[in-house]
Amino acid sequence: MMREYYYDATDTGCRSRIGGVPAGDSVTFTFRLNRRLFAYHVLFKWESESGEQGVFPMRWRDTENDENLYCCEFTPKTVELYRYHFEVDLFGRYLKLGCNSMHCAEECEPLKKFQLTVYAPEFVTPDWFKGGIMYHIFVDRFHRSAAYSATPHKGVLREDWGGLPSYRPIEGKVLNRDFFGGNLTGIIEKLDYLKSLNVRTIYLSPIFEAASNHKYDTGDYERIDPLFGDENIFRRFCSEADALGMRIILDGVFNHTGDDSRYFNRYGSYPELGACQSPESPYYSWYSFSHFPDRYRCWWGIDILPEINRNCGEFQDYIAGDAGVISKWMEAGASGFRLDVVDELSDGFTARIRDAVKREKPDGLVIGEVWEDASCKVAYGERRRYLEGEELDSCMNYPFRSGILEYLRSGKAEALSVAVRTVLDHYPKQVRDVLMNLVGTHDTERLITALGASSTPENKEDRANYRMSETERLRGEKLVMMASLIQFTLPGVPCIYYGDEQGMEGFEDPFNRVCFNWTRAECSLKKWYEGLGQLRALPVFREGEFYELYCGDGVYLYERAMAGERVLIGLNRGRDPFLFRAEGFCNYFTGDCVEQVEIAAEYGFTVLVKYKQYKKPPAG
Repeated sequence: MMREYYYDATDTGCRSRIGGVPAGDSVTFTFRLNRRLFAYHVLFKWESESGEQGVFPMRWRDTENDENLYCCEFTPKTVELYRYHFEVDLFGRYLKLGCNSMHCAEECEPLKKFQLTVYAPEFVTPDWFKGGIMYHIFVDRFHRSAAYSATPHKGVLREDWGGLPSYRPIEGKVLNRDFFGGNLTGIIEKLDYLKSLNVRTIYLSPIFEAASNHKYDTGDYERIDPLFGDENIFRRFCSEADALGMRIILDGVFNHTGDDSRYFNRYGSYPELGACQSPESPYYSWYSFSHFPDRYRCWWGIDILPEINRNCGEFQDYIAGDAGVISKWMEAGASGFRLDVVDELSDGFTARIRDAVKREKPDGLVIGEVWEDASCKVAYGERRRYLEGEELDSCMNYPFRSGILEYLRSGKAEALSVAVRTVLDHYPKQVRDVLMNLVGTHDTERLITALGASSTPENKEDRANYRMSETERLRGEKLVMMASLIQFTLPGVPCIYYGDEQGMEGFEDPFNRVCFNWTRAECSLKKWYEGLGQLRALPVFREGEFYELYCGDGVYLYERAMAGERVLIGLNRGRDPFLFRAEGFCNYFTGDCVEQVEIAAEYGFTVLVKYKQYKKPPAG
């Protein structure tokens, strides 16, 4: 069928710069029209967020593959979002073309315009993070060292490592006060294990003093929770990790504190005068009371998590000031922060946090928890400016996770393609290179459960006690291998949620937060992840370009390329084998040269390399 017109925002044949562009740089747009059609004019129309707009006639430049190429050059001047579309007059037939789900030109009503993200020219992201592997540790559940022990001031320290975490409410509340004793010394003892996975960045769940086991209810930002260790142990941890080429990222929970904190002090646990005790407290302005002291604004209505006023200057100074919390822990050895629920923070506060991180370490890393497209996220009625150079270096890449899971569950490769294309189109390249690519977190069901479980029980008791059958587990492990292969080879940095590399299962919190099973540490999945770690060592995964080669019939085929070196990845969730030519490539796993490759149906995959100095990976 004759293609009448073509424009793809993720195709360098249509757009000279893919993704975000710095203010002041020119971008060439190319609209392709079948040469059998005669155009009176082809127009490029744009508008900025601030209200500017313009129209550029697109001039004929050349003919290529039976298509006339119409081009124009556009130079965005300001840091903001721009929108654009095309209008074509075919001597009486008028086309108004916007963006479809694949980021290609299409007639649509209402018109959905293409997006151009424009960022500050000086925006750079940390070079050390590119090409690496991240590992996410839920500290209480990773490893309990006999060399360190402490007792919770509230709750119970359990002796049944690996037991089912408490999940039933007590007097209507789930307090999360059963502790298994994982600590920082325990992580230090397992640094060699992390090194075997080629981990370069360790991301810790919150480690500051708090009443709960998850520590998202901060009690004291200036003190390591005694169950985990102390400041000296943290400094030792950072130092020993650094000696092995690893950096530490902390979880920054700055939208709320705990009610059982030195700042709110609802129960009088601290000697300081808390906001809940008196309006004379130095922390009173941090919070909002509708009826003192028993009614106050709290996160998601959870009364143990009183919310910080979004524009409280005193709190922002405490966290991000010259001698604030950020500076303290960066000086102690941290290399950056992951910002919990960053959309709850104001843009100004997020920018101050970034400044504080960079002030201590210019190459410090700031990652935001964003579940949607971070380039155009709207929160509290405002479009957030996360990726424009003043706030975040990176974000948690939930769109990729959603696309990967939908593809592997349904076989619809298009779902993954849309997710990848959106990020390619909307994000600056320096952000894409450092995206936190996750497939499992402390907030989601376990990866193998998400992919292998045949159903999700409606009853929480049933979910608590659910164990996958042998058939489910075998299927799940195959799909985990496919999911992790995608995760490790798309643009960005893969993040392993502790235990996913051994197929730990479980539905939602707290079932996704069980203790690491050290008796299964060297299972077959672990060997697979070790192999992926070797694959990630190829330079192309640092900053290489991404090209989608084929998408359809359950098959997703793509390539990473840089300086003539190429890695081709193919996956097949379809019902039929997929055959294609790949002359000049070698099978990454065997080292054999190939000319034609067949990807097996349903669970098949392949990795092919064309490298100047390719060496066959070691056996196993």
